[in-house]
Amino acid sequence: MGIKTTRFGEVEIDDTVITFPEGLPGFEEFKKYKLFHNIDAGDSPFLFWLQSLEDPDLAFHVIDPFSFGFNYEFTLTDEETKSINVEKPDEIAILLMVSKVKVGKEDEEENIKAHVTNPLIINLKSKLAFQKQLKSVDYDLTIKCPE
Repeated sequence: MGIKTTRFGEVEIDDTVITFPEGLPGFEEFKKYKLFHNIDAGDSPFLFWLQSLEDPDLAFHVIDPFSFGFNYEFTLTDEETKSINVEKPDEIAILLMVSKVKVGKEDEEENIKAHVTNPLIINLKSKLAFQKQLKSVDYDLTIKCPE
């Protein structure tokens, strides 16, 4: 199956489609996504895109928080575990959405902000996922964009 996307052009989609049964907050109507590796990013930590298969214009930049030394420790509720069919903890991958934010008095600088209180929880086995809403974390992670 192929789809046409804004960022990647025409791409083939295999059977590794990730389904967010409830959608993502603010984008509830879009449930099917494909995780793309951006080979043009080189050694950049910003190697991944989560592309909607239902809207060619909708894609989110995502990162692996562990590649930055950020470690999560939280518990999934029984309802969350059932919603993505988790049988073992090693089936789970955690990704963070990132976005550009303007900083400074004149908003002249752009930083990349990782949304650490809203990790994406993906069951690699079932290909089901959701975005967890954490009430708080001990610290926030902001990564400055290279010049």
